[in-house]
Amino acid sequence: MGFGADTSVSGLNLKPKRSENVQSVWTDSGVYGQSRITKRSFGRNGGRGARTGKFVAMSYPLANALYQWEEGARALNSIDDPKLRRLADRVISAIRLELRRRVGPTFTAEELADFYGQGTDWAQQIAIDVAPAAADDAHTLADAAFWSYLRGAGNFAGGRTLA
Repeated sequence: MGFGADTSVSGLNLKPKRSENVQSVWTDSGVYGQSRITKRSFGRNGGRGARTGKFVAMSYPLANALYQWEEGARALNSIDDPKLRRLADRVISAIRLELRRRVGPTFTAEELADFYGQGTDWAQQIAIDVAPAAADDAHTLADAAFWSYLRGAGNFAGGRTLA
């Protein structure tokens, strides 16, 4: 199956079967829903003392970010047409300047990955503003720009993080 291939499977019912231990619960967010967890699973108080309703921010996995950035760099390196390469280099330079403004000159690879995890819509918009012809490849160029900017991380040594 290709990237844009239809992955739907007709005729199969993929909904999970309802179990006997499903009970209705009122969640911390105030939404009435179904839960597969019974009171017995939480202990005596039904888990009321254990839930705080707060979410802990998780950092974006560095390995995932590295994979995406490397794919962007590979796509950049595979551009053979000099005109398209100059266009891509202009876009990457503009995104790198914005990265320097947003992240700063002193950062770690993990901090850059966390920043990447917050979203890259701004980088894609810069790509479209600098080169409207590159709108289809804006995400790939943003990834290549992050890979290029990663070289300045304090704990990064060309493909591996330093301890």
